[in-house]
Amino acid sequence: MKMSAENLTAKVMLPNTARSKKFLALTVILAAAVLLMMTGEASAHRMMIEEISEGKIEVGFDDGTVAENVEVELYDGEENLVDEGVTDEEGIYEFDTAMEVERIVASDDMGHRAVLTPESDQENKNFLQVLPLWLRTSTGVGILLLIAGAGKFYKARKA
Repeated sequence: MKMSAENLTAKVMLPNTARSKKFLALTVILAAAVLLMMTGEASAHRMMIEEISEGKIEVGFDDGTVAENVEVELYDGEENLVDEGVTDEEGIYEFDTAMEVERIVASDDMGHRAVLTPESDQENKNFLQVLPLWLRTSTGVGILLLIAGAGKFYKARKA
């Protein structure tokens, strides 16, 4: 029997469209999972300023690490620079309480920046801003999976 192009094509098993769509979806999910696991130390984090006591602040990141050797600037109510300095190895910066300080700005050479004003105090923040980065990320992924599961359930019921 002579093999023609038609016979060869018939013998090659090509996946049907439903199977290939499932394979594509599974590949995308696995690739996303691998990318999420590879973030490790490279994940972004937000710089935060916390007032520990009168005249003493702590600068750190939302993942719990301290921000050492960070430039700190203190401004009065008229936006005049009244003091500046650098945090110590524990992320602490102390200043004279006799100064009228209305705004504190902390920034580093990596592009992180945080501002503390009376309006930006911890109790005025959205509850999501207070949660750690890993918990916010997990919540977002969980919501996406819930939406995908609900869509799949709806589609299965419709069929």
